[in-house]
Amino acid sequence: MPVYKNGNDKSVSYSGETWRPGETKEVAFFAPPEMGFEELSEHPRVRQPSLSSGEASLGQGGVLRIQIGDCNTFIVSVICKSGSVTVRESYIDSEVAVPVDVTGRYEITGRRTQVESLYVSCDSEGGAAVTYLVSTLS
Repeated sequence: MPVYKNGNDKSVSYSGETWRPGETKEVAFFAPPEMGFEELSEHPRVRQPSLSSGEASLGQGGVLRIQIGDCNTFIVSVICKSGSVTVRESYIDSEVAVPVDVTGRYEITGRRTQVESLYVSCDSEGGAAVTYLVSTLS
């Protein structure tokens, strides 16, 4: 199985596993470098299921909209590198708001139906820097 090390100075959770700072784990899935993982061994190689990823700097009052593409099951992860954001899960008929700052992170696993136009947005009152990743599970 691939081996990954958490290169962050705080704990990181991904796909049901949590790595302490500097911890190394052998797992049966791809762990994305955008979340701070360093690949120490790739054998056996697993499929990289990333739909989109990136980093964004939000000014005061800034908004980042993260569209979830065509897939059945997904994971959206957001890490706040500085400042704080409110992550909003937007569905057809509802919205859930989750505050995130540098001491925590946001992750949701969900299923997308064909009729939904699903997205997650991050907004910041005072400015923030975030890293995000949208991955497919199936």
